[in-house]
Amino acid sequence: NTKQPTEKPISSDPHNFRNLNIFPSKDDLLDISNVKIVPHIVNGAYPSLEHYLDLQFKLLREDCFGPLREGINKYLANPLKRKYENIRVYPKVRVIRAYVSNNKVGHLVDIAWGERASNISVDYRKCAHNKRLMHGSLVLFTCDSFQNILCASVLDSSLDLLRSGCIAVSFQNPISSSVYSEKFLMVESEVFFEPYHRVLKVLQEYHDVIPMKKYIIDVQPESKPPAYLTGNTTYTIRDHESREITFPVVNTDQWPTPEAFGLDQSQLNAFKFALTREFAVIQGPPGTGKTFLGVKIASTLLNNLSFQNNPMLIICYTNHALDQFLEAILGITKNVVRLGSQSKSKLLEPYNINNVRLKTKSKYSYLFSKKRTEIEVIFKKMTDLQTVIEKCEREVLCYKTIKKHLKIGDVLHELDACDEDAVLDWLFEANNSKERTDDWEKFLEYDDGIETCFSEEYALKQISTMNDSMKCLIENTDQIKGDNAIEKFQKLITKMKNRLETFKNYMVCAGLYQNLDVPSVNDLYELGQDDRWKLYFKAVEGVKRELTEKMNRLITEHNACSEELSEVSNLIDEEVLGCARVVGITTSGAASRHRLMDKLGCSVVIVEEAAEVLEAHIVASLTHKCEHLILIGDHKQLRPSTAHYVLAKKYNLEISLFERMIRNRIHSITLTTQRRMRSNFVELLVPVIYDKLDSFNVDYPKVKGMKDNLYFYNHSAWEDTEGLEDSWSHKNSFEAKWCVSLANYLKLMKYDSADITILTTYTGQVTLIKEMASKYHLLSNVKVVVVDNYQGEESRIVILSLVRSNRDGDIGFLNARNRICVALSRAKEGFYIFGNMNVLEKASPTWRQIHEKLKIQKAIGNKITVMCDIHGKTLDIRSTADMDNCLDVFCLRNCRE
Repeated sequence: NTKQPTEKPISSDPHNFRNLNIFPSKDDLLDISNVKIVPHIVNGAYPSLEHYLDLQFKLLREDCFGPLREGINKYLANPLKRKYENIRVYPKVRVIRAYVSNNKVGHLVDIAWGERASNISVDYRKCAHNKRLMHGSLVLFTCDSFQNILCASVLDSSLDLLRSGCIAVSFQNPISSSVYSEKFLMVESEVFFEPYHRVLKVLQEYHDVIPMKKYIIDVQPESKPPAYLTGNTTYTIRDHESREITFPVVNTDQWPTPEAFGLDQSQLNAFKFALTREFAVIQGPPGTGKTFLGVKIASTLLNNLSFQNNPMLIICYTNHALDQFLEAILGITKNVVRLGSQSKSKLLEPYNINNVRLKTKSKYSYLFSKKRTEIEVIFKKMTDLQTVIEKCEREVLCYKTIKKHLKIGDVLHELDACDEDAVLDWLFEANNSKERTDDWEKFLEYDDGIETCFSEEYALKQISTMNDSMKCLIENTDQIKGDNAIEKFQKLITKMKNRLETFKNYMVCAGLYQNLDVPSVNDLYELGQDDRWKLYFKAVEGVKRELTEKMNRLITEHNACSEELSEVSNLIDEEVLGCARVVGITTSGAASRHRLMDKLGCSVVIVEEAAEVLEAHIVASLTHKCEHLILIGDHKQLRPSTAHYVLAKKYNLEISLFERMIRNRIHSITLTTQRRMRSNFVELLVPVIYDKLDSFNVDYPKVKGMKDNLYFYNHSAWEDTEGLEDSWSHKNSFEAKWCVSLANYLKLMKYDSADITILTTYTGQVTLIKEMASKYHLLSNVKVVVVDNYQGEESRIVILSLVRSNRDGDIGFLNARNRICVALSRAKEGFYIFGNMNVLEKASPTWRQIHEKLKIQKAIGNKITVMCDIHGKTLDIRSTADMDNCLDVFCLRNCRE
């Protein structure tokens, strides 16, 4: 496994995965026959490493491009629909110019150009709140129904940009200046492109070596000890009384008892297995202490191995899980570095790579500082130049600035001199008046020799100044003189307001006008006002073209300098990480920084949440020096998320490496004792989901104010079906009302907001519950979460809304045992479920078994029973109105007080 990868000659076969584009081509999007994929082999070995990489690459690529292809073909079949599945369509956009901001260099795209041309006002800031146009999203541009496409990824979609109806993108390939004069259809893929792009790139770079090949490719069932262990290796631990205990690692018969390690028997079995096998798979059902065990494994290794110049690598699927794991590691060693910028942990801030880098004295620090200064100087020039270009787009340029560009065809025309700037007179005075203009009209001057003579800000300021002057005149001059002066000011104000209105009307049309022809004339004053503005905008484009050429030269300098800075930064990061004992990163981050990870060459890797990650993502996170891989997860909870349902089910893409190893009977260990839930909650999962799951004897108090700790409220109210924009975002108002009403009652029973979580199976229901909860002041801090985002979490009390209830008996992904498992295993002390069991059990044998378990416990019915904890008096609640008012008709209020 420590053999260095060598380059292989690239095959000339166009279908070889190494020759396929990572961005989509026209054929990828329009030609279904171009798709050549086969199912993921989940039973048995792969014929070869090359076959494995080819298959993983193509499945992942199709998961990214397949939904995009389907959306585009539906659009082409019916371009007039308002909404399409898998894509978002922006029918009229323009690429305006190069764009620089926040050290990003790309191109500015006007996505509201179509609306502007039709005088329609649209606020694109809502895109920021519903995960549209996120940084890294894939967007395609076409002006010929996808016969030719430009691929780009979103670079910047800040609120300020969206407010102006724009985004910034980074094109896959250099673009020609002709794109600035084109009108494009832009399509955004709803499949988030960035993580696919990273992993596909890594898979193409793998050649004849892959870590743990004998298990991943050859599915060898038995795992041997890690190469760094010998028969004489001993580890030392401290028991619960802080006594040191030394034991031989490989001879597990001589290990201390579970109590010495603070573990139960199944945890000790998994612990032994993880430390003595180079490839270890540990399954942990809900509440069995997967993270606790992972930290125990890591701490034992850290206390007994040096990890000098070869840190332990911790990989998690989510930022939240990574933060939790690394926070626990800080109790063992402070020599930790966390990569990635999405950490929410205050504790880990000092250990973030950016902060550690600043504190590290590197032999490359001087070079880094020099390159960073160079890039800052270039960037300052670029931003200054961009400010000038933006002035061209927002203000009226002076005559001397546009003079050489005032051409009709190849003929240069001139304007007559007058007391104000000739452009102002020509654009705004349709009667060609040469009347004198007062001193209050001044020119505005900017860098790069660009002068402007009119802007909205300037006009409003002048109007305000003249209004103030009028007020002063009225107060300080006699009536006759004052009336004359006021009349003069009123005329000037009216003139300025008229100019401002004309200016705003034409500036909206700038993009439309610059491409329209202007009739040939001998004198520019013969042109009507529309044609004057058309010619003016053409002249402005000439000015911008010269400025853009300067910008392009600066961008070339910036890109070269940026690449050099990135290389130096990686050398420093290599030094920083090489000095750490523990490095933490997400699977997505590990793929994006694969070359750095490869140079780091971590030999011990622990992957948590391993069953939630697509196999290709795990493989792309590993490096050729990996000698000891520990996978921790639970394939019976959430499987990896895929974009394409058919690929998930028929091509086995949803089967993780973790699950595939267990299916192939590769030696693994399962944790069997849970410490989270009441034992009667566990009965819903055994044997429906798990063959065996013991409960540690946890003595929880009963839920305050409730007769039952577990109850399924069975109803027959249909889910909402009217007015839904997204057919996949189902809602059920009946259940939503019950959830907020019960949560409010529990808050009145003096539970903290942190003790209660409302879980639901659809994002549409989350939104609805949050809206309803906003009417209850006690619920402001109660969590409302979708089940898929709550794996690994727990709450004292869980209120679960299952949502699905319809005449068709369609329960969607409530059929999936993995989701059922997560939904039913989050509660510790109190668990209250709202659903239509009649519909659920008809659609799913799993729900039928759960129904039987609930009936045995007498925990299902059509009422919620509240109880006075002092007197034992009970009251059956059959409606939310009764729940909201039950304190007034019951002894609870007095007893609570």
